[in-house]
Amino acid sequence: MASACGLTPDEGEQLAQLSASQVHFFAESLAQKRLCEVGKLLPLCSLFLGEQFPALFFRYASGFVPSGIKKHLEDAIAFAGYLERAAREENLGPRWLADLARYEAGWLLASSGGRRWKLRGFRYGITAVLTCAAQGGGGAVPPELPSFALWFRLGRRMRLRHLVLSLPLRLCAIAKRLGIFRPNAVGQPC
Repeated sequence: MASACGLTPDEGEQLAQLSASQVHFFAESLAQKRLCEVGKLLPLCSLFLGEQFPALFFRYASGFVPSGIKKHLEDAIAFAGYLERAAREENLGPRWLADLARYEAGWLLASSGGRRWKLRGFRYGITAVLTCAAQGGGGAVPPELPSFALWFRLGRRMRLRHLVLSLPLRLCAIAKRLGIFRPNAVGQPC
């Protein structure tokens, strides 16, 4: 069995001598460390979801283990994707939660790997979504207003810059009349 897992016979014997409670304790401490690191990288999702954040993370973490050099970053980006899907498919939280997770993942993607630029589109006014999340869900309901966030660097080693663009309300009204943009009929409070 040990050789099938890439272990030497001595390592296999040492592993067999560990008790189940020791292994379980070690596994839980690793999961807690992952949760802590991901919470730091997705601060608004963590703040908004509050006590739900750890439960959702552990559900996600049971099916995904990051690999590579930047494991915490990869974990946070994958968890943001998980939150985005859960918000859309499972009606987790308000509808704008998917945009919040997508936004924070956009920051992480833009800041990693020497990217020159990253563009993301959102269904809700992303500035209002960020304000609502920072207030822990209190405040005004973010409007369904197509918006975009652009992260860019003027040079590879230059500082990351950020720009948010929203369609003017008048243009949104025209798009709605033409059937190009269809907001949800029922808004959800923060």
